Amino acid sequence: MGDADAQRYRDAIRIAMEDRAVDALLVLLTPQEQTPVEEIAQIVIDAARVDTTPIIVSFIGGERVRSAMLRLASAHIPSVPFPERAVDALNAIAHRAVPSRNHRSAHDAKRQENMGMIFARAVSEGRNALYYDEIRAVCAAYGLPTMDAWRVEKDGTPDGASYPCVAKIDSVTILHKTDVQGVILPLRTSTELATAIATLTRRFPGERIIVQPLLPREIEIILGIHRDPVFGPIAVMGIGGVYTEAFNRKQFFIPPLSLAKIMKEIINGPLGFLFRRTRGSVAIDANTVSALIAALLLFADENPIVQSLDVNPLLVYNGGKDVVAADLKILLKKS
Repeated sequence: MGDADAQRYRDAIRIAMEDRAVDALLVLLTPQEQTPVEEIAQIVIDAARVDTTPIIVSFIGGERVRSAMLRLASAHIPSVPFPERAVDALNAIAHRAVPSRNHRSAHDAKRQENMGMIFARAVSEGRNALYYDEIRAVCAAYGLPTMDAWRVEKDGTPDGASYPCVAKIDSVTILHKTDVQGVILPLRTSTELATAIATLTRRFPGERIIVQPLLPREIEIILGIHRDPVFGPIAVMGIGGVYTEAFNRKQFFIPPLSLAKIMKEIINGPLGFLFRRTRGSVAIDANTVSALIAALLLFADENPIVQSLDVNPLLVYNGGKDVVAADLKILLKKS
């Protein structure tokens, strides 16, 4: 009816916080003409200062509530534009507060120690990104499929390179290689490869160069994890390759999630059409992709120093051929 004034919010929050059966608050607001949005935001902030009950806020109203949302953010109170995301966040917090036995048993102390050595070397060298050989070692530990690579040494083309292939810079400072002409393909002969290596060396002096096989492309998806300051590690799946930004069709996964739950979410999500037989096309194997998402979430949980891991693209084939990551980035938290 639009008659929820500031006092009603104040009373409702106080009563809920005094109730021992209440573990968290989700404060919703859909502003009417006379709704004192800024005053209600301040009531939430004041309540959070005197009580430890977790609060998540969803003020629905776009520009009408923008100033209040910024005020809440400055007070370190998480706010989201839609209540569904707030409920998912509360659910994730509840599960992470009491991890399941299976979740704990999935951790591998030896693997964590090995990963720690790789990350420590990067930090000691002043890097917050990994080189490709380090990325391959990390991914192998978690069952994430990576592409072969040959590192270019100073004396010319690498031994063992197969054709067709691609030459690219392996940089910890230039992360979007295609945007700066840091990738050259297709290369079909040793002469073309040598020319490409010389070009990259001239364009990017001092940067590492690697050579990888050029694989056929059928379906490309993006996978990754990002560590949100409020919700922790979140996995993402979306349309991959050069069309990632053009289509901007993505799905997010907030842990903890069982393998069965991940599979259900991807089949029923915005990219579900990829995992169903559509107009004669063969569906992508949902089991494989679900396992990769689970591995990414485990990786993020075991390695809190990691800020993000991006796989773009993951090459997926309909004929039963193994999936493979064509390009990867791992970024560490900045110290």
